Amino acid sequence: MSYKKLLFYYARNILCDDRLAEDAVHNAFIRILNNIDKIDETNSIKTKAYLVAIVKRVSYDLYNKNKMENVINIDDLSTVAEKSLINDIDLFNGPLLAIKKLPPVDQDIFILKYTYGFSNVEIANALDISEGALYKRLQRGKMKLKEILRSEEDLDI
Repeated sequence: MSYKKLLFYYARNILCDDRLAEDAVHNAFIRILNNIDKIDETNSIKTKAYLVAIVKRVSYDLYNKNKMENVINIDDLSTVAEKSLINDIDLFNGPLLAIKKLPPVDQDIFILKYTYGFSNVEIANALDISEGALYKRLQRGKMKLKEILRSEEDLDI
């Protein structure tokens, strides 16, 4: 199965520009090739999640770079749709739905780590962040998740 159209879709939603989306997908494929040993099976939900997480990270990086350079029109910013893996992978029930309330990057990290079993090194490489930054995001994400779960428990009482 080819993921090019899917990855382009995500990049296009973030960047709102076909040319930039193509650049993001190209850069994502280069990063994927550098981590090709992490992919066991090409037609799996785990692979899809991994590839989408990479293209989203590359797209956000490109978006931020272009934003600093004022390349993206301010009117286009309202059309940026922040999507998360959790919206596309309907695997979560019960308390794990609280993950949906986390920021998209945190959602992706939790899914890659706890659902698909990627190591911290693999996730850090895929998202092009340091292991220290990943560890900190995991810590903060866990704290946010605890707060969300506590507030949901309070509502149920």
